[in-house]
Amino acid sequence: MTDSSSHEVKIARDATITFSGHFVGNALRYLFNLLLARVLGVELVCTYSISNSVVQVFTGIGRLGLDLSQVVVQTDNGTEYVSNSPYLSKKSAFEKVID
Repeated sequence: MTDSSSHEVKIARDATITFSGHFVGNALRYLFNLLLARVLGVELVCTYSISNSVVQVFTGIGRLGLDLSQVVVQTDNGTEYVSNSPYLSKKSAFEKVID
C-alpha cells in the first residue's frame, strides 16, 4: 500500500467508527426517551425535555470557541502560523482515560 492509500483507509475507518458511534448513541437516546415516557408519563417527560434543551443551549453558549485546540496567530508583520493554545492544550478526563 502506498502512503496516501493507507491515509485514506485510516480516514475511512475513523469516519465509520464516528458514524457508528453517532448512530448507536442516537438509537440509545431514542430508546431511553421511550422508556422514560412509559415510566414517568407525559408531564414529567415534558419537564425533562425542556430542562434538557435549556442545558444544551447554555452548554453550547458556554463552549463558544473553547473547543479549539489550535489557534491561528497573526504577527505584527502580517505572517500567520498555527500554534497550540497553552490554555486549551490540557487533556480532558476522557482523553486521559483513552490514552
